[in-house]
Amino acid sequence: MKEEQEEIQKCHQLFRLTDSSRDATYEWYKDRVEDRVKDTCLWFLKHEHFQNWLKQKFGPLLVTADPGCGKSVLAKYLIDHGLPRSATICYFFFKDQDQNTARQALCALLHQLFSQKPALIKHAITQFRIDGHRLIHGTESLWKVLRNAFKDPQAGPIIIVLDALDECAESEFIGLMQNIQSQFRGGQHGIVKYLLTSRPYEQIVTEFHDLLGSFPNIRIPGEEESEAISQEVNHVITHRVNQLSERKRLPDQVKVYLMDRLLKITHRTYLWAYLVFNYLKTKDFKKTPRGIESAIITLPETVNDAYEQILNRSKEPSSARKALSIILAASRPLTLSEMNIAVNISESRSMDDLDLEDEDEFKYLLRSWCGLFVSIHHGKIYFLHQTAREFLLANLALPTTISSQLRWHHSITTRQAHSVLAELCVLYLNFFNSDNSLPADANREGHRPIHSHAFLDYSAKSWGSHFREASIMDNAAIVPYALRISHPDSKSYSAWSRIYWWTTEIKATDFTDLLVSSYFGHTSVVKLLLERGADVEAKDSEYSRTPLSWAAKNGHDAVVKLLLEKDANVETKDSYGLTPLSWAAENGHEAVVQLLLEKDADVEAKDSNSQTPLWWAAYHGHKAVVQLLLEKDADIEAKDSDSQTPLWWAAYHGHKAVVQLLLEKDADVEAKDRYDRTPLLLAAYRGHEAVVKLLLERGADVEAKDSDYSRTPLSWAAENGHEAVVKLLLERGADVEAKDSVYSRTPLSWAARDGHEAVVKLLLEKDGDVEAKEKYDRTPLWWAARNGHEAVVKLLLEKDADVEAKDKHDRTPLWWAARNGHEAVVKLLLERGADVEAEDSDYSRTPLLWAARDGHEAVVKVLLERGADVETKDSDYSRTPLSWAARDGHEAVVKLLLEKDADIEAKDSDSQTPLSWAAENGHEAVVKLLLEKDADVEAKDRYDRTPLSWAAVVGRRKLARGGGQAAARERRRRRGQG
Repeated sequence: MKEEQEEIQKCHQLFRLTDSSRDATYEWYKDRVEDRVKDTCLWFLKHEHFQNWLKQKFGPLLVTADPGCGKSVLAKYLIDHGLPRSATICYFFFKDQDQNTARQALCALLHQLFSQKPALIKHAITQFRIDGHRLIHGTESLWKVLRNAFKDPQAGPIIIVLDALDECAESEFIGLMQNIQSQFRGGQHGIVKYLLTSRPYEQIVTEFHDLLGSFPNIRIPGEEESEAISQEVNHVITHRVNQLSERKRLPDQVKVYLMDRLLKITHRTYLWAYLVFNYLKTKDFKKTPRGIESAIITLPETVNDAYEQILNRSKEPSSARKALSIILAASRPLTLSEMNIAVNISESRSMDDLDLEDEDEFKYLLRSWCGLFVSIHHGKIYFLHQTAREFLLANLALPTTISSQLRWHHSITTRQAHSVLAELCVLYLNFFNSDNSLPADANREGHRPIHSHAFLDYSAKSWGSHFREASIMDNAAIVPYALRISHPDSKSYSAWSRIYWWTTEIKATDFTDLLVSSYFGHTSVVKLLLERGADVEAKDSEYSRTPLSWAAKNGHDAVVKLLLEKDANVETKDSYGLTPLSWAAENGHEAVVQLLLEKDADVEAKDSNSQTPLWWAAYHGHKAVVQLLLEKDADIEAKDSDSQTPLWWAAYHGHKAVVQLLLEKDADVEAKDRYDRTPLLLAAYRGHEAVVKLLLERGADVEAKDSDYSRTPLSWAAENGHEAVVKLLLERGADVEAKDSVYSRTPLSWAARDGHEAVVKLLLEKDGDVEAKEKYDRTPLWWAARNGHEAVVKLLLEKDADVEAKDKHDRTPLWWAARNGHEAVVKLLLERGADVEAEDSDYSRTPLLWAARDGHEAVVKVLLERGADVETKDSDYSRTPLSWAARDGHEAVVKLLLEKDADIEAKDSDSQTPLSWAAENGHEAVVKLLLEKDADVEAKDRYDRTPLSWAAVVGRRKLARGGGQAAARERRRRRGQG
């Protein structure tokens, strides 16, 4: 039991995703958002769509609004106060470049869900035992755990709040939305509602269009509620003026004048108000109308004006620009220690030469440079708001002329920012060529570096990407330095490589400097090395990959071009049998594929699993690459070692565009793998509605069965709850009574077993046999009752399903519902006249016996109200419900049975009474209840043991345990440990 609890705790804490107390948690991202001002957010709370959403059992609600209009403030308020406490509320605040992945969101949601509903962690434990610590790195596994937890009857109503969807990483967003949508399409959602906030970006709003039919009130467009939001901003301004007046002791007439003037400014938002009042707090002005007027004249009228003012007040503009460039380009928020080193690198010649201030002093210095433009939390540096990043970044699609009035606005390009950070990282890593203080364990997680090494972890992990993104020119002064740290014999390579390769889990053994530079895509360094005669066919010893293979794999087309010009072998194979073309196709690098095809790379090259470049491109859904390969007559029916074709895998993964392209080229819709599974069967299994539709339009066989289980597409779709797919298959005449060869289970049985209400409904509308029995005589109702699927049970009973249908062990639906504690299902079955005394054939146990044994108080109560026999005995132990409940310490159940005059002295086959069992197992509360009913303390069992003697044994055990613990404490004390 102790080991099990430790495993549960370990699994639960895994979802925290924090390595130390300094790491920001998901709670912190919420807590850093300002609290709402009283009487704001009312426009939303009163909105008809929100009120309707609250009344729904499940469904999404998207709230959109322009930047700075208080979306995060609203989300925080709803989480803390505005949403019904009857629901389990879980949340996640997306934050650009920091907390922006689906993986982080899922881990946070699961951690909260298991904290509030500990019983649900069983769904994670199953996967945890398979994946271990890798569980938190597999997005698909995390979604699976979350979906299973949602569907659990113990979950109850759940509300998920996701703030700032627009700050979710672009590569993650589509997958996130597809998973949310699939929950509501397939009836797999449980009682789950999503509330999502975002800017009103077209690509985000479009993702919700498919759900409009089911949820017509899915969106609240805050950008169309400008009048209501403006009124609430006025409320905030009034509140802030009152605070400022109190702080600065403003006369009433001055306070009124200030209020009046601020309320007349046109572009008022929550963010603007925040910036303006922070400015006024520090501004000295006369406490007169004229003094206020002089202060107001200098007030910014927009958020951009406010940002410009903040940066124009910088005491060191050049230092500010460097720091802001670093924050812009950084792959994660830098710590104060890291930034302290970064801004001092250019003025230093070595590690010892770094002239670093104390962290607190540097924090003050950074504030003097950047003011409110940046915020510092948990020792990490952030932009004040996402709009601050957008204010600085130059939009290259717009004219490059910048207004002289706004010299900071759009003044830094992404490339410039990366150039700054690339140069600093490279120069810093070069310090290690003359530095002997590098710790031997620098690559270990959690290692606390000496002060001057604080920037090592970041620069080691990120220098390569910054150098590439900066597109460093061939003649740039930094290129020779980059070459030096790329050479495996240098100390600096040793410094960064141990950290970087360990993080990426790549075994970079026997890498040359050309392999390193090709891997990263450092065009200028590769060019220099090629001019010096570097070997283009050199291979690493772990993967047998050449520079061309690494460059093609990572999509570095400029490097690929340089290597091809040096006649690099396009057909070279690595240890997996993959060619550069295979790697480029797998990763969707269209430009690289084009270059390799121009060099006549073999489109039919097979790896060690007989997978071709087309196979890989189709597998990953890279339509443009698939198109290129098909234009080169790549074999559309090429099969891997499991006889799976490109179409088979595209269908499996739901890549609609690729499936469509392959079908247009007459790919075989009936191509079967070694288990006779067709593309349609796999698409149905996975719930890919659009792909299923395409395949059916091409005449795919709706009754195609696999060879392992003889299951049809409908059977698989029904089991997995894919409502839309089931509907499509039924419209094509799919057989609703098709049984598999292993369990003889129909689609209706599969759907009922897993509680897919919408699917069950569809199958019943097609006259699915409600009494269909499988291998062990289990009916759809039997399954639904056993697993507690109340809504499904209801549907089946409405179709007059037999409530007494028994399995091969004579166990009825009621028997199972009672055993598993499904109160609502028990009630439904009893209302339909289910036999309350139905016994199984193995042990002659009734529903009451099982419910009492397993401590299901509510079920016991319902059964007793229906007259269940309290003296019924099983055939193997001759135990009554009271004996079982007493044995296992179910105090509340014992109480209910005693109230029904259950025989307190009933003896089982060992002549043990309920009191004897309770005493033997140390259940003091139950013993007390039985003694209050005058249970016989001298009643002897077949071995002449009385309840009293059992109590003495239990007492000695406790004493022995206590003595053992005391002895252990004494031993520790003697060793100086206690």
